[in-house]
Amino acid sequence: MKKIKIILLAFVTTALFAGCSKDGATGPQGPQGAAGNANVQSGNFNVTSSTQWTYSVPYWYVSFSDPQLTSNIGTGGAVEVFVSVDGGTSWGAMPNAQPSGTAGLNVMWAYGYVGSNVTFEFSYSDGAQHNDPNTYYAASCQFRVVCIAPSQLKAHPNVNLEDYNALRTTFNLKN
Repeated sequence: MKKIKIILLAFVTTALFAGCSKDGATGPQGPQGAAGNANVQSGNFNVTSSTQWTYSVPYWYVSFSDPQLTSNIGTGGAVEVFVSVDGGTSWGAMPNAQPSGTAGLNVMWAYGYVGSNVTFEFSYSDGAQHNDPNTYYAASCQFRVVCIAPSQLKAHPNVNLEDYNALRTTFNLKN
């Protein structure tokens, strides 16, 4: 009986594998997909209303949760933040300061992150409470957070981290 089972098993196995054959020629190679980079990610955050900002002396701030901010990024990688007040046409690196149009008064952008929370800050050089950013610029404020893994920093040591277009081109980021 045992011998019959072994012979039957051998017959079934042979029939299964012998019955498989390639039908027709292999099709043409498909087009190359766009290069991606799982080790560099970017996220966008929009502040469309003045009511989203909170004032706490000496700055206005707004916070968001950003799951791409990981401990790996925070220890050896890079977190680069950019702001746009022209609908995403141009992106300025943060932190930065720029003249406000009032003599001797600058407006300043900064950011910070703890864990997966990122906070964007806007202040005036005199430390006084002036308009929130949306009112000041008469526009929505857009933020772009770019998280770069340590391996990618090593692979691209000469990329300008303060130039969003350089990061976008180097790491194939989507707008």
